[in-house]
Order: sequence, then structure tokens, then C-alpha cells
Amino acid sequence: ASFVALAGAVDYSATKAALLAFHEGLTQELKHRYKCPQIKTTIVHPGWTKSALTSHEAIKSGLKQAGSTLMEPEHVADVMVKQILDAKSGQIILGPA
Repeated sequence: ASFVALAGAVDYSATKAALLAFHEGLTQELKHRYKCPQIKTTIVHPGWTKSALTSHEAIKSGLKQAGSTLMEPEHVADVMVKQILDAKSGQIILGPA
């Protein structure tokens, strides 16, 4: 949703795009304006993940029709923790395993 506006979810897509822009701007400000390249920033773009949102029947039906699979939230968390422990900046884009 950060990269493509979804019909019927324009507000959701716009929020995701705004967060991406905020992340990119913050990264540049920390590095160039405040001379703090040692401060790391990361944004995570997980694909469909098991959650309260994806438990709604309409969402489940649409995902099934599209042939989409859901990631486990623990997988998303593991990838995020690894990024933090490795002291890396960047974007993490996750899709189904």
C-alpha cells in the first residue's frame, strides 16, 4: 500500500505512502542536517500478515480469491529484530515465504 494506491482503501494507502516519505525525510535529516549518520532508521513493508484485520471475513475472502497467503506475525517480528540487532538502516519489504 506504500507504493500503490488501492481502490477502496485510498486513505489507508495514503497513510502508508506518507509514512514512507516521513522515513526517507527523517533519514536524510539525521544524516545531513544533524550529522548523525550513526542513528539508524528502518521502515518495514510487510505483506499480508495474520492479524485482527485479516481475520475479517471480507478480507479473508478477498485474499483467498486472489490466492494470497498470510505471513506469521512472528516472522515479521524476527526480521525486524534482526535489522535492529545488525544496526542497519533501510527498507524491509516482506512477502509470503
